[in-house]
Amino acid sequence: MQTFKEAIAITATGTTYSSVFNLTDDNEMPLGQADVAIAIPTVTGTTPSLTVTPQFSIDNVNWQDAKDLSDNAIAFTALTSAQAANVAVHKYLPRTCAFLRFKYVVTGTNPVFTGSILISAR
Repeated sequence: MQTFKEAIAITATGTTYSSVFNLTDDNEMPLGQADVAIAIPTVTGTTPSLTVTPQFSIDNVNWQDAKDLSDNAIAFTALTSAQAANVAVHKYLPRTCAFLRFKYVVTGTNPVFTGSILISAR
């Protein structure tokens, strides 16, 4: 099992990306699943909104939004207030790719989102 934690501090609108997480085991084989928890206890600005979408890559160059076993896109519910963001949200990600990152799409006026993302891969 591998565990990664990354601080999130987003202070502008637009699309940004997290660090890339290499989710292979010691034999360079992709691990079978990833559990993700996002906690964003601080949200400020006028009508701020943060949508987090996990993305996978085979080669760390070409990225695709994650999909579940039924081929439906996986995305976290948009975070729009500190009240909604105080509770960590969790997603289970079935996967076969070696690399994981998160796409952050932020809208609003002077938005600020701070918190962390925790990934457990096995």
